[in-house]
Amino acid sequence: MTLATLPFRSTIRRAISRVCRRDIVLNHDAGDGAGFGDMLAWAWLAEGMKAGPVRMLHYSARGRRRDFLEMFGQKCVRTPRGSIDMFSAGIDEYTVNRGNVPRLESWARTIGVECRPARPPCAPSPPHLMAWAGMLRKSEVLAVLCPQVTHRNREWPVQHWSHLVSLLLGRGIYSVVLTHYRDRRFANALKCPVIHGADWEHFAALIRQADIAIGLENGASMFAGTLGIKTLALMGPGNPGVFAHVPEVTCLYPDEVPCIKCSFQRPMYRDECDGGCHALARLYPHRVAEAAERMLCERSPIDGSDSC
Repeated sequence: MTLATLPFRSTIRRAISRVCRRDIVLNHDAGDGAGFGDMLAWAWLAEGMKAGPVRMLHYSARGRRRDFLEMFGQKCVRTPRGSIDMFSAGIDEYTVNRGNVPRLESWARTIGVECRPARPPCAPSPPHLMAWAGMLRKSEVLAVLCPQVTHRNREWPVQHWSHLVSLLLGRGIYSVVLTHYRDRRFANALKCPVIHGADWEHFAALIRQADIAIGLENGASMFAGTLGIKTLALMGPGNPGVFAHVPEVTCLYPDEVPCIKCSFQRPMYRDECDGGCHALARLYPHRVAEAAERMLCERSPIDGSDSC
């Protein structure tokens, strides 16, 4: 009787696989750290590695980051021993490839693994949160707007968001704005509900009620796309390779002043860029509203359904 014919051969294979498996631990607190969008991008890469010989684990001493990773089925460890600085591992995208290689391919190459991204499963929203989100749906079509970013040079002007809300409403699309921290500019300028201080659990519940999400090069766009919602990302200094692994995300660039794809690198990136991207400011609201309307009439990348 050979090993292949033993009745418990599958158990033996699993045991051998566990012994031979190599773990990579990503430290999400090291260096300058990274945003939730970067953490979720790493989760896509880690999910695709689960069945392979290399497993990706995560470390963070911050409870909010651990909860976020575990929300997407990621395994977190309690010690950073032998871990990789995730920020240093990912910065290669901007400093070397300058956006010519999709983000996850660049990251996988940096840490020496094969790039096979897979969608990480998100925990279902509790019924009370879904009921709360349902009360915010005031029309047949709901758009969730996510205007906040970490870097000012990725920010779309507040007056553009205000105009966009009006344009969408004229097309029968009701808007709700989600922010992670209170910003009076949005509270005073936008004629629609603005929810301040929303955590990711509330965000997930509302996104699941939405027909489309409109964000920037931020974690909110990555989050909405990962949940399978059509997402329009307004881009300025970044590159579409950031969202190459998320089929639900469509990147929209300005065409009046073509974006130079500076990727935050000199000599094209200048000190005045920290006050706002000049090219992104010329991505006008009427183009965004038209793009959102087109996306709502396109078939869903997941189930093939037509929204029109």
